[in-house]
Formats: sequence, structure tokens, C-alpha cells
Amino acid sequence: MSVPAEADFCPHCGYRLRSPPPSTRPGVVIQHRQSLLDVARGIGAYSTLVLLILLIVNILILIWSLDVVLPETADYKIYLFIITPWIVNLVELGGISFAIYHLFLVAAITASFFWIVWKSRLSFPRELRIAPLPTGHSPLYLVGTMFFTLLSFNFIYYLALGAIGITPTSPDYGSTELWKLLYSFANASVWEEIITRVLFIGVPLLLFDALRRNRMRWKSYFLGGGMTLGGKEAALLVLSSCMFAAAHLTNWDLFKVPPAFIAGLALGYLFIKVGLHAAILLHFGFDYLSVPIYVSDSLLISLLIGFAMLAWIVVGAFYFYYYTVRTIGYATGRALWPPGFLKPKPLLVYAAREPGYATIAKGAEVSGSPRPAPYEQSGFGFTCRYCGHNEARYKDGVLYCMRCGRQN
Repeated sequence: MSVPAEADFCPHCGYRLRSPPPSTRPGVVIQHRQSLLDVARGIGAYSTLVLLILLIVNILILIWSLDVVLPETADYKIYLFIITPWIVNLVELGGISFAIYHLFLVAAITASFFWIVWKSRLSFPRELRIAPLPTGHSPLYLVGTMFFTLLSFNFIYYLALGAIGITPTSPDYGSTELWKLLYSFANASVWEEIITRVLFIGVPLLLFDALRRNRMRWKSYFLGGGMTLGGKEAALLVLSSCMFAAAHLTNWDLFKVPPAFIAGLALGYLFIKVGLHAAILLHFGFDYLSVPIYVSDSLLISLLIGFAMLAWIVVGAFYFYYYTVRTIGYATGRALWPPGFLKPKPLLVYAAREPGYATIAKGAEVSGSPRPAPYEQSGFGFTCRYCGHNEARYKDGVLYCMRCGRQN
């Protein structure tokens, strides 16, 4: 049997007659279709964008509070306290010291906001495009999704209490003077984070690492961020959350403990992984959520915030599931995320046509090995293992050579 001079393979046995030249043929590009997880991530990013707008409004209100709060500082006294877990007053502030302290609160919250935005300037736009994130989620996204989680949990929790006839005790914010609201919410956002996150997580870690002679940047103990969530960090996270929940018994009742504890876990996690500024901003965003309604009597503002809250509650239900599964997986040492129904499926998305080569159709799903479309095209560089022919037909999940007819 004669063999053509230009043949690379024996047409009878498939023996390679010469070394193959460098291939320039385009191959199949296998990517992943957008899954439910990608869709949820996109919804979370755009929900965070809406939250960012509200945060900007509330930062402006906070700065405006200087004009409202400072005139009241001359005749009013406040106390800085710690948690033991009972509230213990340490320092009395009044007059000029109170005014300076409120200036500090405004500066700390405003700086936290701008630092979060700056640190998210590269990754957050990618989250809006649902693009791959080589460096992980942005700090702004983490703050936003934690916010939605806490909002959804609180809504479901208090809805469940109401369904069984329980009405928890809560402060009467409606009758409180506006300047006191503006100050007290700002104070809680900063001071409570310092005395629960820094004193119950950062300082114990500093002492522990000093005894073990472990090296870590000193500012991480006081400003948070960049820590590994190991065993001792997790234990201190739970401790700080318990203290945070206990502190709310002063103005609330026992029914406030569960949501305060959950909020403490979220705030402590942000302190450990992102930094104190992220915990402050999340606390501020939650406490100042309804402040625009107190400041303005506009029905439109009330409706806009109301609709946004409903949407965030729905989004937060998914993220509550997400963070719960991640927490259980961390505690049990098992990878529980993402669950199977959320995992993306591979997708053949491209193969250029070239005469003489079989192609896989755009959009064909794959599982395990590539599955071309049930008709002939060109592009993924088929070569028969028996005769070296480059054309094939696809039938019932199998490729058949167009020359020798054998299955490949």
C-alpha cells in the first residue's frame, strides 16, 4: 500500500511518519457560565452601591451634626465607659472636652469611610462587572454584605418574636432630641468598637503573641486587619461578641442579646480581617440607617429608605445563608461552600473555524471531557489516532473519523 509523500501518519496503522510541526491551530477555550453564585455576587455588589449612596448622605449628616451637637456640649455631660460585662463609667466629659470628643467621633467615622472607599477603588468596580477577583472581595463589598446579613437577621428575628406575641423593650428614639441621636449613634459606632474589638481581641492577642514572642505589626493589634482567623482569634471573637451583647442589656432587654451577639461576630470578623475602620463603618451604617428620616420630614426620603431596606432584607437572606454555611464549615473543618447547586458548570465558549478541522459548537455544555455539538464544525484540532485524518463526525457523545470510520 503506497503512502502519500505529504502524509504524517500511515493510513493503515496510524504510525506517525514524521515529527509534527508546531501547531498554530486554535484550541477550544473552556470557561464557566455565570452561575447562581455569580448572579448573587452581582446583586450584592449593586446593592452595596446603593448602600454607598446612603452612606455618603449619612456622612454629610454626620459632618452637619457638628453645627447641631457642639452648641449643646457646654451644658451636657457624657461618660466614657468600659464593659466588664457591666457598664463601668471611667471618664466624665463636658464642655470643651465633650466638644473635642465629638470632633474625634466625626473624624474617625469620616476617615473610616474614605479609607474603605480608597481600598476598594480597584476591586469594587470588578465586582460590579462580575469579573474574576484575583485579590478577593473589596472591603466595601464585605461591609455591605455584612450589613445586609444583619438587617435580614434582625427583620426575621423580630418578626418571629412578634408572631408569638413578644414585644421587646427598646429605647424611645422618636422622642429623643435630634442632637442626642446624632451624637449617641456616632459614639456607639466608634467607642463601642474600641472597647469591644480592640480591648477584647487586639490587646489579648498582643499579650499572647508577646509571651510567645511571635512577630506581628503592632498597629494590627489596635487597628485590626491582616490577621489569620485561628483558634485563639476565634475564641476572642466569641468573647468580644458576648461582651458586646451584654452591654446592650442596659437600655434594652434579654431579647436584644441574640441580634447583638450576631452583630458582634460580624463586627469582630471585620476587625480581624479588614480592620477597625471596617467595623466602625458597618456599625455606623447600621445605627445611622434611619437618621435621614429623623432629619427630614420628606415622605419621599422615607419611601426610598423603606424600599431600599426591603430589597436589602431579601439580599441579606442569601448572605445570611452564605455566612452561616461558611461559619459552620470553619467550625467543622469541612468545605461546605459553595454547595453543589451553586457551582458553575463548564462551558465551551470559543473555537475558530478553519477548513479541515472539526469544531465544538459555541455554547455546548461539558462535563468531565469536552462534548462537541451534534454536527460537524471546525476548530479544536481533531486528529484520528488510527489514520491521522483531521475530520470527524459527532454521534452519541463519540467522535468518528470521517476517513477510516473508527471511534476516537
